[in-house]
Amino acid sequence: MNFMCGWCAQPCLEGQMQIRPIISVWMPLVWAVSLVPSVEAQTCKHKNTLPLTPTKDFKSHQDGTVTHLKTGLMWQVCSLGQNWQKGKCVGKAKAMTWQQAMLTTQQQNQQGGYAGHSDWRLPNFKELKSIVEYQCFDPAINQRVFPNTPSEYYWSSTPDVDSRYGAFGIGFDRGESFSDYRDDYYFIRLVRETH
Repeated sequence: MNFMCGWCAQPCLEGQMQIRPIISVWMPLVWAVSLVPSVEAQTCKHKNTLPLTPTKDFKSHQDGTVTHLKTGLMWQVCSLGQNWQKGKCVGKAKAMTWQQAMLTTQQQNQQGGYAGHSDWRLPNFKELKSIVEYQCFDPAINQRVFPNTPSEYYWSSTPDVDSRYGAFGIGFDRGESFSDYRDDYYFIRLVRETH
């Protein structure tokens, strides 16, 4: 699914916020189809292009978590719904509404957390954007660090102040930013502070 910036037929440029009409007759059908995670092969640009999120910038804890050394944030390697098994993310990522994402995160923490920590949260928009790898697409993420990431949209915790019912996120198909209704279904990856 490729959304355009503004109301004209111009593709979004890297890092540009996409604006799209939210209400449409065909949207429910499109969203129902788009909730099936993509399993396409990742494509990366020319090998001489320096990556923004090189593997060396992440410390693996061998427990399904990594610390991004540039930001100091600890990330769950797998999308929520997947399981960390023998160095891989297995199973299907689970799409949920923004409110469900907040509640699920709270419940996970109350039930013992993950990898010995019970202070996980939904990342804010800036934090989520920090793991986008613009050198690659389908998905736009370092798959050595975050294997089996669906090329789909992910929620951030950042509400859209211009839309009473909206929140921001990142499309990990191409790394584009979006704002959408909080009752739409997208994926999540949790984060925590390390200091």
